Parts: sequence; structure tokens; C-alpha cells
Amino acid sequence: MKKLFVSLFILGLVGINATHARILTVSNVSGSIAMFTNVQLAIDSAKTGDTVFVHASPTSYGTATIKRRIVLLGEGGKPNYTGISTQLGTFTIDTLAGIPVSGTVVMGLELGNIQIKAGIKGILLKGCYITSTVSLLGSGHIIANNVLSYIVTLGNNITFSNNIITVYNVQGGTNCVISNNIFLYNGSSYPAFQNLTNCTIVNNIILTTTAAISGGLGNSYSKNIQAGTDLPAGNFTGVQPTNVFSETSVKVDMAVAQFLTARWTQLSTSVGKNAGTDGKDIGLYGGTFPWPSNKVFNGDPGLPKVEVVVLQNAVVAPNGTLKIDFKAKSARAK
Repeated sequence: MKKLFVSLFILGLVGINATHARILTVSNVSGSIAMFTNVQLAIDSAKTGDTVFVHASPTSYGTATIKRRIVLLGEGGKPNYTGISTQLGTFTIDTLAGIPVSGTVVMGLELGNIQIKAGIKGILLKGCYITSTVSLLGSGHIIANNVLSYIVTLGNNITFSNNIITVYNVQGGTNCVISNNIFLYNGSSYPAFQNLTNCTIVNNIILTTTAAISGGLGNSYSKNIQAGTDLPAGNFTGVQPTNVFSETSVKVDMAVAQFLTARWTQLSTSVGKNAGTDGKDIGLYGGTFPWPSNKVFNGDPGLPKVEVVVLQNAVVAPNGTLKIDFKAKSARAK
């Protein structure tokens, strides 16, 4: 019954027509009920438009590659209410001749690294925790609400919004929108924005005094908050993190345990309050993809934890209707 409810919820979440799409479940936890134990086998068995739902596990599911348009969902990129996350290693989105991959959705995973190959369009990557290299080639992707821990290479016309970049920077993108992100530079001296071309860079918060810009051509910068001083007029420069965030743990040299549990709330006196180009807060709580208010990141895609299942009619006549009441709570509520 829980499996039925989760399946229906996923269909509502991703907007897929249930008549034409399937939900394939994966778990490598001994004793659990799922259709597959191997995530790559599930992906290879999926048809265009199917959903692959991967349960949280203390063991990584290993390397995986997508070569057709599917929805890939995990239970969260950070340990959720179960205390474990949905972990994969190297993750690649590629293509096969004649098979569409554009429109693939990836949510709620912990990834070692991710590669979106050149020529691919329109991927949604949301609510993931990525611990190594991020290569987002191709065009038209939406990259939102993630925590990324390494160099992020962008392709063309990409929306990169409301993410946390804990080390290094974004680089190489053309005609991209880079907005409402937080750059920590934990342990590095990299600029936030490197060798970008014709990009719109707005409403970001850069915690370090290191120079924010290196190279690039034709970019516009507006309403960014920077501890350093090299951003042009129209930005807030020389602003220290202690004058922006209400949490004392928010600082350049934050440990992993700190940046994964911070809520990133701003002081009422912060220059970022309602000061973005859209009239909303600069940073994670403004923009098109704001983080849930005052919530710790967990990458939860909104799947519910079923708490109560009540059968309204224990006996069902042939061709009758089984009536069930569910009570559930999303991990987002935590």
C-alpha cells in the first residue's frame, strides 16, 4: 500500500501521464521490496518518459548513465529522516542516435560527480548533493537547489540558480543566468566566476575576500553581495558574512557538517533583504527557485513518509473498491 501511494505521488510530482509511463523502483537494501537492486539495470529497462525511483541506502548504487528521457528520483541528496541518502558514484547523461534524452529530470540524489555531455538540451538537476566534478555541457538546463563541492563547468543558455558552491567556482558558460547562489570558497582561492561569456550574474552572495572575477567577456553583474571589492558598481562590495547571515556558523571556512545544516537566514539589517533584482532577498531565498523557508538542505523531492494506513473496508467483493485512508508527512517538513 505504501508502494502504491508513493507511486501515485511521484506521478503527481513530475506530471507524467500514468497511462503511458511506468514507475520502476530500485533498492539494494536486503529485505526491501523493489523491482531492481541495480540502478543501471533499472535505467536500461526504462522507456522514454518512465520514472526510476531509487530508495535511500547506506551503500552506494555505483556508476550510472542515462541515455533516454526519464525521471530519476532519490529520497534525498543528504541523509533524510531515515538517516541515509540515495547515493550514486559517477553519473552521466549521454545520448543515443534517435532516442530523446532532453527533458530528463534528476532530483534528490547524492552524486560523486556528474557529466552532461555536449549537444544535450533541457535537463533539470535539482536537490542534489554533488561531491566532485560537475560538467554541465549542452544547453537549456536548469540547475537549482543543489549543493556542489567542486568546479562547475557550464555549457550554453543554462539557468544556474539557488545553489551552494562550497569550493572553487563556475566557469566556461555562455549566455547563462547565474543567480541567487552562495559561494563559500572553502579552502580555495578560486574566483567565483571564471571565463564566462555574455552571462547575467545577479543576486549571488560571495563570502570570501578573494577576487570574484577572472577572465570572461560581455558579462553583466548586478546586486551581488561580495566580501571582496572587485565587482563593478551596482553590487554590494566589502560586506562580511557576519553582516549578512544570522547564523554564526556561516563563514568562509565552514566544515561540511556546518554548510549542510545551515539555514542561511539573513539578518534583518542585511543589505540583501528584499534587495535583489526581482525585489526579493539576495541569495537562496530569492529568485525563481527559492529554498523552503528556514529549512536545512536535504534534497528531498517531496516524497512522503507514510505514517498511518487505515483500511475502510477489509472485505472487498469481486470487482469492488478497496477504500484506504493514508496519513503522510514529507521529509521537507523536518
